[in-house]
Amino acid sequence: MNATTAPISLTVLMLAASNLFMTFAMYGHLKNLSGKPWIIAALVSWGNFSFKA
Repeated sequence: MNATTAPISLTVLMLAASNLFMTFAMYGHLKNLSGKPWIIAALVSWGNFSFKA
C-alpha cells in the first residue's frame, strides 16, 4: 500500500464497521419499541444516534 491507499482503506473499513454497528443498534431499538407506533420508534432511534454524534 502506498501513502494514499492506507488512509482510504482505513476510512472505508471504519465506515463499514460503523454501518454494521448502527444497523444492529437500530434493529434493537425497533424490536424494543415494537408495541409503539413506528414514528415513535423512529424518533427515539434517530434522537439517540443524533445525540451520540
